[in-house]
Amino acid sequence: MAYSTAEPTHRINVPAARMQLAGDEEGAFDHWYRHQPAFTVDVQALRPDGSVYPQRGQFGRYVAQRFADAAASSGGRLRHLRDRALAFHQGMVTTDGGLQLKADLLVLAISHPPPSLPAQAEARRHHPALIANPWQPRARCHRPARPGGGDGHRINHGRYGRDAGPAGPPRQYRRLFAPWPAVARQP
Repeated sequence: MAYSTAEPTHRINVPAARMQLAGDEEGAFDHWYRHQPAFTVDVQALRPDGSVYPQRGQFGRYVAQRFADAAASSGGRLRHLRDRALAFHQGMVTTDGGLQLKADLLVLAISHPPPSLPAQAEARRHHPALIANPWQPRARCHRPARPGGGDGHRINHGRYGRDAGPAGPPRQYRRLFAPWPAVARQP
């Protein structure tokens, strides 16, 4: 989900040279990205120190291409399922969509734990608009801003916006408090 965004202000939060897939040579993503048309048109990706901070969707494209390459060269069959695994019992994975998949090997791929709530947001811990855990169900449902504005808080999604410099102003959402460190401080 994090790397499927098409939002141009969403960038990776480390230099591209530090992002890789298991088995990749160091800097493989950086090398791949610098040879993509997107690199030549995204003037904000290249930093003064020579490092590159591509839009997050570029890493998603890289992973998709690597998956397609592996599927094409594999003696087995690879499928990308957009489903949720609910159970694993006696070599069978049961998905939310009702699939029963035989598995000789099971790999648990997990993300980072949810971020800690910043001290300045602690007083609002139980406020219904506070999203303390962005991975909880429905946390990503955006609430539209009210017609005519007002009651809105501007947020900048994630640390990468501060480090790499967003390509535009933060988006505005209605009464949304974010636990990320880059909460915009502008009026």
